[in-house]
Amino acid sequence: DALYYAQYPFLGYEIGETLPVLGQAPYSEIYPVKDFDTTGGGSATSVILDGLDHILTLKKQDLLDIDIVNMSLGGGTLWDGRDAYDRFIEELVEADMLVVTSAGNDGPTPNSVGSPATSFGAVSVGALDYALTSRVFYEYLGLADWGEFGQGMIMRPTDETRVANFSSRGPLSDGRFGPEIAALGHWTFFAGPLNELRWASGTSFSAPMVAGGAALLNSWWEGEGNETAPEALENVLFLGADPEVV
Repeated sequence: DALYYAQYPFLGYEIGETLPVLGQAPYSEIYPVKDFDTTGGGSATSVILDGLDHILTLKKQDLLDIDIVNMSLGGGTLWDGRDAYDRFIEELVEADMLVVTSAGNDGPTPNSVGSPATSFGAVSVGALDYALTSRVFYEYLGLADWGEFGQGMIMRPTDETRVANFSSRGPLSDGRFGPEIAALGHWTFFAGPLNELRWASGTSFSAPMVAGGAALLNSWWEGEGNETAPEALENVLFLGADPEVV
């Protein structure tokens, strides 16, 4: 487990203590498919589709039991829900894989959700800003820049959960609403190139939060003797979400 040295007494930890940082589904087995270079960009659509074809082949030939697919990527499309991504995602769902996608970071402009989050078969995820995570980040900046406590409460004085300003919005071009669900995506931790913890924001971080939750649900579901059912997992995720967070 990654350990982060807590410097925030308002979290209930003393300076010098260690705070365990765990992912959404810490015991999941992850099969990464590399489509992008080290900058996180530059791949053609055909390369990404080849990656989807790869995992579809593994699943259908019983070489690897992939149940949840996270796609933290996206871009513009002229055909919401009807492009090449959508066709591939339909095949993944047909093969009993739940596909989770990031909605995009082009908000708050309406009709800014990117493909493949416009797919009919994928779960599209927007980004939320939680008070606690934002306070931790701003508190760190205050300590690093001025050596003083209190910046977290100054920058984030209220406790409500907000939709992040950058999170892409619907409606989609064909009239559907989107994204379908939202999760933490503002000032989240990720592992840097030296396996150190860094902060970042974006729906690319929200999507794996939902994918991790789906992995936990699926673990229980399969433990009951069932095969992965993407529609059932979707229903539980949507019905278990808080509709008051807008």
